[in-house]
Amino acid sequence: MKKKKIFILGCLFCLLTITILFAEEVLPPSQPVYGPLRKLGRGLQNITIGFPFQLFKDVEDTYKQDGVVAAGTAGAIKGLAKGTIRLFTGLYETLTFIFPIPEDYKPIMNDPEFFLQTDPEFPEDAPVVDSSDKE
Repeated sequence: MKKKKIFILGCLFCLLTITILFAEEVLPPSQPVYGPLRKLGRGLQNITIGFPFQLFKDVEDTYKQDGVVAAGTAGAIKGLAKGTIRLFTGLYETLTFIFPIPEDYKPIMNDPEFFLQTDPEFPEDAPVVDSSDKE
């Protein structure tokens, strides 16, 4: 009997959580759509791949610009610092993904929002308004 109650409460919790997660505000199509799931995804990506890849990326970028010695020193320090910031930002966003903090679930880091994103100003999966369809 106790196992059945725990199972039912667990199912209700999951159902309510899923309902809350999918209740996103509709924004105009020209703006990226931010919501709790996107915030959770940002957080998990920053935790899992953000730290190590940020370190390697900064070492590589410094190597291309300034050479081997700078890459081994300044690049490593810069990557370690930015990777640590990305890690803690990911932890924060993962733990608070259900709350609209900062306002409207907007990203804390915009350089880029997702580590593997190419254009920080406009997310790849953001909806786009096609001006040719206007009458």
